[in-house]
Amino acid sequence: MRTSILVSTLVFTALLNLAIAHPAKLQGASKNISCISPEPAEPTSYHIHLVYWQTNAQQVTDAYKIRDAFVAKFSYWLGPDCHDLFFNNYNCMLDPDLTPGGPFCTADWSVFVLPNNLEPMMRWMV
Repeated sequence: MRTSILVSTLVFTALLNLAIAHPAKLQGASKNISCISPEPAEPTSYHIHLVYWQTNAQQVTDAYKIRDAFVAKFSYWLGPDCHDLFFNNYNCMLDPDLTPGGPFCTADWSVFVLPNNLEPMMRWMV
């Protein structure tokens, strides 16, 4: 019983980590202002990442099939490719990271998402 719970937990965690979203930092924000002062800051955008092992040919193929399907599904909401990592005023695809970089220990592709589009895009990814 314990083994099946552990395996289920690990599988769920692994699947959850395939689609990761995080807020982007606020442009021009002072380093002296906390996230809760004077009131909680509202995120101005998010990134959704899909991570995959770049050394596994099947995962690379599958990751780009998912990327192509995502672009096809949300083409009406996506603008041109992103011009900046954090400060775009439209939804856009970021250049894929073909090797580990930043906080990720694997390759990834990502999309820059405005708050009003996060829920449907994240729901599709999950």
